[in-house]
Amino acid sequence: MAGGQATDYIVRRAQLPDREEVLSVVNSAFSRDEARPFDFLTILPYLFEPERIADQLVRIENGRIVGCVGLYPYEVRVGGVSFSAAGVGQVGTLREARGRGVMTSLLKAACRDADAAGYDFCWLGGDRLRYGRFGWAPGGLKGLFSFSERFLPDPPPEAEFRPFEPERDSEFVRDHLAHDPNTVVVEAGELGSVLQCENTGGWVSGDAFIAYRRRRHNVYLGGGTPEAIAGLLSHHLRWLKAQPEPHGDLTVECAMPPSPLMGACQRHYARMTIAPSGMFRVGPLTSFFEKACRVAQAKVGCGSGSVSLADSESGETVTVACRDGRLSVEPGGREDVYSLGRRELSEVCFGLCPLELHLPGLPEDSFLRRVLPLPVHWSRFFGV
Repeated sequence: MAGGQATDYIVRRAQLPDREEVLSVVNSAFSRDEARPFDFLTILPYLFEPERIADQLVRIENGRIVGCVGLYPYEVRVGGVSFSAAGVGQVGTLREARGRGVMTSLLKAACRDADAAGYDFCWLGGDRLRYGRFGWAPGGLKGLFSFSERFLPDPPPEAEFRPFEPERDSEFVRDHLAHDPNTVVVEAGELGSVLQCENTGGWVSGDAFIAYRRRRHNVYLGGGTPEAIAGLLSHHLRWLKAQPEPHGDLTVECAMPPSPLMGACQRHYARMTIAPSGMFRVGPLTSFFEKACRVAQAKVGCGSGSVSLADSESGETVTVACRDGRLSVEPGGREDVYSLGRRELSEVCFGLCPLELHLPGLPEDSFLRRVLPLPVHWSRFFGV
């Protein structure tokens, strides 16, 4: 069937026997050059293991898979508070099946499953217009720091560092992430698989390390003292310049709250950009705001008031209140409820534009400005 809407299809979770066909579909959907075909097993192999294959939603027409969407559950920590979340990836349709609503049916199913599971939010990377129709909006927060030799310290002596070794250093990274208050939480076996992916590596010096992923000039993780991390960045830049193939600027992407990696960036960057860290779709409001208020409570020392928000699509209404500096959340609304669609709610909860664009009349000193937007950071190191 070419063009139009197919009516004879089913959408279901993938099963282990579907694995090779799922891989064939997504590799075909993402390949742009026949001479360099896409291969998800070299980029994201852990998403196609038996433990993860059922996280794929597939659309089947006449016994054949024509499209896929991955909905991968993860814990995400923001300010030390754990959120139930899911990353969305491998949004792909066979070329001959495009134009007949394959992706629409799959994304609707993914949204239904996410809401039914009670995920506080889902994230993805993609086109704002395309995914905005399903409730996603750009948001979160990340810092992008570029470096040059003039701004970095001298690299450590050769005897003081070594290349990152996945089997040797995975526990090292796991221990670091266990204490990171702003990270995607990855199970130990999957983390080991991530660290062994193509174009993933880094450097270690004593108790300090840095790690890059996908492109060797993009560093996403770093542990140790800020100066030790800066020394490893300096070595990495020198190493990059010695490689035969071209590379971009040495860049670190990290969460904005204070951390040793942020400390190294702040002291030594040449250029800096603050940007959304992805696209986010908020889930059930009560659960989300209970956790967002826990993240924000330390920043709210006084004040009183309440704001009621309603999801015009699901009908859920929630009131966020502040009484003498203590935040609380309760189901239901009070007077002057802000009724918004899912995309607008996602912009309010995660976006970087002024809150009053969707919440007109919100006082300048409203406590809600301490709660929103949630400064979640999705690190590309944990790709989906």
